[in-house]
Amino acid sequence: MQRILKTAFFQLICIIFFTFLYKHFDNDFDYGDKHIHDSWIDYLLLSTTIQCSIGISGLNPVTRLGKILLIFHQLIVLYLHIITIYILNF
Repeated sequence: MQRILKTAFFQLICIIFFTFLYKHFDNDFDYGDKHIHDSWIDYLLLSTTIQCSIGISGLNPVTRLGKILLIFHQLIVLYLHIITIYILNF
């Protein structure tokens, strides 16, 4: 049970961390429409969809740095799944 709580806590920390990271680099992300202005909830949605392995929200990376941040986040999720499934034997 403790492993599950630690994993859930780590997932939540990753979502919060990447939400702040994406918001900090907000010029590297865009909706592709000048009339739509992004907010914290948009970056939280982006971070949550990546962390849950669902995909990507309407907020897209438009620069090389934005794409690298998104790839880094996806790799963290991938390796977290590998660790929890195959190494910790959940």
